[in-house]
Amino acid sequence: MVSVVGAACLGAAPQIATGASSSTVVTATIPSATTLDTTSCATGTAATSFGTVLPGTSAITPGACVVQFGSSNDTSHLRIAQADGSTNAMWRLPDGALDATYDGPTGTGNGVVDVASPAVALYMGGAVRQPDGKVISVSIDRTVAKKKVLVTRVDANGVPDPGFGTANGQVTIDIGAGDAEPASVQLRGDGRIFIAANVNQFTPANSGGFWDIGFIQLNSDGTLDPTFDGPSNGNGWWVHDCGAGGGNDWPSNAIMLPNNETLVGISCGQDSSGMIKLRADGAIDATWDGDSGTANGVLLYDQVAGYEYSRQLIDMNDGTILGVTLSNTGGFVGALRIASTTGVRDVTFDGASGTGNGLVSLPGVPAGWFGSAGFARRANNGDILVFGSGAAAVVARFNAAGVLDPTWDGPSGTGNGFSQYTPGVSSALVTDDGRIYMAARSGTTGHVTLTALLRDGAVDQTFTRGAGTTGTGTVDITAYSGWVPQLLAELDGRIVIASTNNGNSGIRFGRISSGTVSQFGAPDTWGSFPTGFFAACQSATTSSTPAAGWALGTCTAGGTGWSAVPTSATDIATTTTGIATATSTLRFGAGFGAAAAPGTWVAPLTFSVVAP
Repeated sequence: MVSVVGAACLGAAPQIATGASSSTVVTATIPSATTLDTTSCATGTAATSFGTVLPGTSAITPGACVVQFGSSNDTSHLRIAQADGSTNAMWRLPDGALDATYDGPTGTGNGVVDVASPAVALYMGGAVRQPDGKVISVSIDRTVAKKKVLVTRVDANGVPDPGFGTANGQVTIDIGAGDAEPASVQLRGDGRIFIAANVNQFTPANSGGFWDIGFIQLNSDGTLDPTFDGPSNGNGWWVHDCGAGGGNDWPSNAIMLPNNETLVGISCGQDSSGMIKLRADGAIDATWDGDSGTANGVLLYDQVAGYEYSRQLIDMNDGTILGVTLSNTGGFVGALRIASTTGVRDVTFDGASGTGNGLVSLPGVPAGWFGSAGFARRANNGDILVFGSGAAAVVARFNAAGVLDPTWDGPSGTGNGFSQYTPGVSSALVTDDGRIYMAARSGTTGHVTLTALLRDGAVDQTFTRGAGTTGTGTVDITAYSGWVPQLLAELDGRIVIASTNNGNSGIRFGRISSGTVSQFGAPDTWGSFPTGFFAACQSATTSSTPAAGWALGTCTAGGTGWSAVPTSATDIATTTTGIATATSTLRFGAGFGAAAAPGTWVAPLTFSVVAP
């Protein structure tokens, strides 16, 4: 409390006292200091691997999975869940065979669905999977000379969604006076759809026909979102020109930020890469400025002489965003890491350069290996995989600090962090267990090909079993022909393919199958498991108490304590206040039916600690 009192002048009467006061509150927030250590439960160890299990038999992991957790200043709750949130707890890695149950409206039962389209569809710009299993794709509508954006949505079985668009689950978006080609599509948490596009306005100010950057937002039913207003045009889309018509500007993908804000990767004038931040209403956020000081909501950086292109923005899940850049020479891979809230460079991202500027240029890039049309993906451990396109697929791997991983070697044996594979690559999928699937279109047959890699870059020679061959790691899907195939992960290991078909007459979807086993419980238990089961058992705790439903058990075949692993995070053990290190010891069990297909079966799990 602060007060000010006026003093009376001598001789003055009567004395009048005046005063004023103000108050303030000084605050501090102390978080719950939780800890979690699952080192002893690493993938592939005795704690998490059943080894070889024959059909019609069951097994228990030979080692103990000991999870350490706690909070030094609060109570803590250790939780477990299936990583994919599916009702089937364990699934077989896909082997390249099409899923005959993926049928759409055709009734052919061949795992491929063609969506009849009034449009002439050309080039698949991207695809995204909704939480309910529906898939949204964006492509070019080339029915007339002027290119437009074609958006398609199908349900989890490939059937066109009648609640989306105007006809057969599709809607066409016409932007401005010139052509529009979709570059990427992302889904907001509320179901709205954001599309970044290449747009050629052909206006008097852009008489040279240069390409600019288009932003589009749709409601969940496919209608344009008028609240996405940009420069107050009220039509759900607008176009950004980096430099008043000079040079081509292109977008890559977008990151959905909190509060419905958006960060979009951009290339300006072909010689600078960067990012632009949009507010929830689509207007540029001028307060997001990075290190530039320009107060324009745009961050640009130039890493190499000549043309360079922003190819991918990646959310690192730690408050930072990584932007990956490729050059037109094919001999450059660069990256910038920034804080997502401010755009300020993360100087800890330094690679081997020692510059401390948040920019990394990968050393030793083989000449011509990476074209400007590449892309990047993030692995679960934070490593970044950069894919180059061309006659062969090229992949580089570096860690979260920007240092090349010499153990990423593939078939080359060079140990330099780069690998080459045949055939090429148009999209890729990195799974929870670290495997990589690459899709391409065969230049000779038009078929889609899939190549599977292990965590270290080696070819997964078991992947081709579904196609009747072994050893190559690549499947030629003769029943599926398409342009620019995109890969999406489904629940339980299945893979969805989205593309335009070879005749450019419509949209095509396909699904690669995987087997599943059910949750532990009737009818599948230790005594009988016709369809198979997966279970977990808590055998011991220290400094913690088992949660309801997770009482300590013997954890033996047919013994006590076995439980189904929940689809959402559920408490398995709790501590009182101030227990910094407690433990929960787990074993896992599984039974496989006599008809269980050969292959590798996995059960991705997630542990978490909360302190209410």
